[in-house]
Amino acid sequence: SCGSRDNLGRYSDGSAFCFGCHFFQPATISPFVGERNGKTQGKPSGEGVSFPEDATSVLDSRGSEWLGQYDITTTEALRAGFRWSPFWEQLLMPLKDSEGNVCCIQAKNFNPKRASKAKYYNVGDKSESMTVYGDSATLVLTEDIVSALKVSRVYMGMPLLGTHISRSKLAKVCKDGVQRVVVWLDDDKWREARQIADAVKLFGVSAKTILTPKDPKEYSAHEILVNYRDWE
Repeated sequence: SCGSRDNLGRYSDGSAFCFGCHFFQPATISPFVGERNGKTQGKPSGEGVSFPEDATSVLDSRGSEWLGQYDITTTEALRAGFRWSPFWEQLLMPLKDSEGNVCCIQAKNFNPKRASKAKYYNVGDKSESMTVYGDSATLVLTEDIVSALKVSRVYMGMPLLGTHISRSKLAKVCKDGVQRVVVWLDDDKWREARQIADAVKLFGVSAKTILTPKDPKEYSAHEILVNYRDWE
C-alpha cells in the first residue's frame, strides 16, 4: 500500500510483512509443522540454518526483560549470538556445530498467540550442536541455553535442549580437555541425569549429577561458586 519495496519482507514460510504500511500476507507453511525430535522439515540435512531476514542485534524490551530476570545482560546475549525477530516477535538463540556453523536456532515466542501453542520453537538439528559457553576444565550440562550461559560465568556450560546426549557427542566432548562433567538437569529428570553421568564415566572422565529445586539459570554466579565449589 505504501509503495515501498524496501519495507516489504518475504519469508521462507510464504508469509510477507511490510514494515511501512503493515501489509500482511499469511504463511503458507505453519512454523509449528514438521518438528520431530529436534528436527524440522523443509531443511535438508547439512544445509545449515539461517536467521530470518529481519533478525536484528537490537533486542526488544520483552526479550531483554526476560533475560534480565535471570541476570543475563544484553552484552552477554549478543556475545552468545542472540538476535530478535520483530516480525515473529521471537528471541532467537543460535547453536553451532563443530565447524562453527549455525545448526539450530531456538526461538522463544513472545507473541501471546504463538506462545500459547509453544513457548519455544526449534529450527534445525539440535543433536549437531557443540556450543559451549565459558572456559574451564569442568563442563556443566544443562537443559536450556540460558542456564548454560549463566553457568559459564563460573564453569563451562553446554545446553542440551533436552535431557539426552548421544554417545558419539559425549566422545567428542570428553576429548576436548574436559576433566570432569557435571549433569545439572531439572529436579524431575534425575534418572536421565544419572544415565548421562554413567555414560561419561565410560570415557574415563569423572562425572557427577546434582539435584536442585530450581533451574541453573535461577541461581547467581556466586551461589553456583559457593554451593558447588567441590566440582573442582
